[in-house]
Amino acid sequence: MKDKYIITLKELLIKREIHFNHQLSLQETELFATEFDLKKVESLLADFKIFPIYGNKGIGLKGKIKGKVIHHCVVTLGPVPQLLDESVYVHFTPTGQDDIAENLNKNDIAELDLSQEYDVEQLHHSQINVFDIIREYFSLSLLTLPRVANANFSGYVSGDLTSDEKEIMHKNVNRISEGKLPVSAENPFARLKQLKEQIK
Repeated sequence: MKDKYIITLKELLIKREIHFNHQLSLQETELFATEFDLKKVESLLADFKIFPIYGNKGIGLKGKIKGKVIHHCVVTLGPVPQLLDESVYVHFTPTGQDDIAENLNKNDIAELDLSQEYDVEQLHHSQINVFDIIREYFSLSLLTLPRVANANFSGYVSGDLTSDEKEIMHKNVNRISEGKLPVSAENPFARLKQLKEQIK
């Protein structure tokens, strides 16, 4: 991954704070669309404040990821737009533990919003990869079962689907089989799973 995404503790101790504001490139958004089986990622912006914490032994990151994605509807395979506005607040500590009580100092008190919930990750090699953070919180912000309004599932036969649609359907069925999508009465792919072998 490009060096622009790597933030080191050494760099932070010099600058004291880094404002990371980056619009992901077309190539990067296409990678996300492929990885997460999306029709398209129209835009994705990361806006973070990054600073040293825990007596200059850890890294704090807070901000947002914003953007727009287009899902495939799980019922009709039609486009389902979603606007993203995901808050991100992470503490990277040497141990990966939330040992704030032992390490809090005046600078931390000034920087940290202790009323806000935050995730805790382990700091590896005294640096963080911001691209990995964007990817993680992007995935958490996505709709689990994107669905066109008032879409009803009445079943498919082979002639209803193009080759691309069959591929998308099989991916969703496989995700259910692997436990990556919940199976419920509201999930039309629970029924499609039974038809998988009939669609060639």
